[in-house]
Amino acid sequence: IDLDTFEYLCHESHQEFGELVAEAWNLPTKTKALIADHHGEPTADDPLRTERLRLQLANMVCEMLGYASPAAYDLLNARVVKALGLAERRDFLPFLASLPNRIEEAVAEV
Repeated sequence: IDLDTFEYLCHESHQEFGELVAEAWNLPTKTKALIADHHGEPTADDPLRTERLRLQLANMVCEMLGYASPAAYDLLNARVVKALGLAERRDFLPFLASLPNRIEEAVAEV
């Protein structure tokens, strides 16, 4: 298939594709569960709630930094950041500000 179609399918069905790959690679059950459903709002009784929220935040940050489909967020007011209790942390903004340099350093080491 052409690249545009492939990218569209990956964007629309990446959870399903990820689930198939996770199954084929025999990944741990917890990892498979996170891959298969990481965009929905986790319920309060979800045993993987914190991990799902962290994954959603990581996705948002990747989008903001241009490592996924570009997107802009008001991160400090984002539902995920509030649910994780990060908005009140004084080290959160400095951490976010340091990410581009930290990523560059990590890539340079490879």
